[in-house]
Amino acid sequence: MMQFSQQLKDEEGVIDAAIIMCTELNKNALKNMELLTEDGISATENDTLISINCQDENSLNNAIQKAEQLLVSNTGNAENEFNNLASALDSFSDANIASLSIPGQFVKEIATELIKKQLHLFVFSDHVPLQDEIYLKNLALENNVLLMGPEAGTSILNGT
Repeated sequence: MMQFSQQLKDEEGVIDAAIIMCTELNKNALKNMELLTEDGISATENDTLISINCQDENSLNNAIQKAEQLLVSNTGNAENEFNNLASALDSFSDANIASLSIPGQFVKEIATELIKKQLHLFVFSDHVPLQDEIYLKNLALENNVLLMGPEAGTSILNGT
């Protein structure tokens, strides 16, 4: 989403823009950027928020169209859709890192399986119980893998 936000900012007439998941941390960042609207305030953690500040209405319409293009073009295809973790891991057997963005109450179960399979983890999820986070950090240490997060925020790995 960071890259999508940057692509929107690069559009002609766009002053500032952001595409975010509506966590409290992200909404606070939007507030500081003066991009948080009433709709954004009422958005929940299950929502994606697109916030754009433009020079004029034409630029705004073009930016909205660009945002829709970016989000739709990234939906992938059936070849990359999986019904369970095992099938995803089978398809990407050479992977050494996984990114999790799931509700906090499910992180321990999924992250435990990934750590035991020797994958490094980038966990965006928030609301992970503290005892689960401590357990996962210790498990990662025991398995010699890197665990970033929970609430890792954002990162660019290998330029993407």
